[in-house]
Amino acid sequence: MKRIIALLICILIVFACPMNAFAENSSDVVVVRPTSLPIKPQLKPEYQNINSIGLTFYVANGRAYASYTVSSQKNGISVSVKIEKKTLGILWVDIGDEKQEKTENKYISGSYSVPVSDSGTYRVTLEVTCGSEKIGKMVNFEYDNEILTGDANSDGFIRANDARMILRYSAKLEKFTDKQKSICDINKDGSVNASDARIALRMAAKIV
Repeated sequence: MKRIIALLICILIVFACPMNAFAENSSDVVVVRPTSLPIKPQLKPEYQNINSIGLTFYVANGRAYASYTVSSQKNGISVSVKIEKKTLGILWVDIGDEKQEKTENKYISGSYSVPVSDSGTYRVTLEVTCGSEKIGKMVNFEYDNEILTGDANSDGFIRANDARMILRYSAKLEKFTDKQKSICDINKDGSVNASDARIALRMAAKIV
């Protein structure tokens, strides 16, 4: 019996050492428990209210045209659109009154155009405000007033058949020369597609 008791005591001593060591380590860990660490502030996303902004801008045949769409998480969007021209290679000058528009809804779309006459670099700036957030978007465009943009058949006019030719080309039903491709890429996005056909049709209808 005494031997059994002695054996039990030995076993307890053997297992007590690691347990004590663990307890000491645990004590050290407790000192730097997560609740005692400084709380790292949550970074606010750059924009919480504004979902998306779409901006299309081109200058063709004596007119600068901008269209925009904005959607947001909350009601109340304000937009302002301004078109300028680069002068002397440095200065930007307004070529039209700045357009401002506002809605109480979560979505707004619109367009703005002004007449232009000179070749050169033009810029449109769209500024969107929703709540405390404000975002600006800017696009530059090179314009040559000696080119009749969108005149697919080179007859000196922009008509519905030009839009039709552009649409057929985008559907691979028509072949264009390099010159035609350059003339018919109205929005200068690098390809002749249905968007260019739509713009040409609007030009033919005198909507832009």
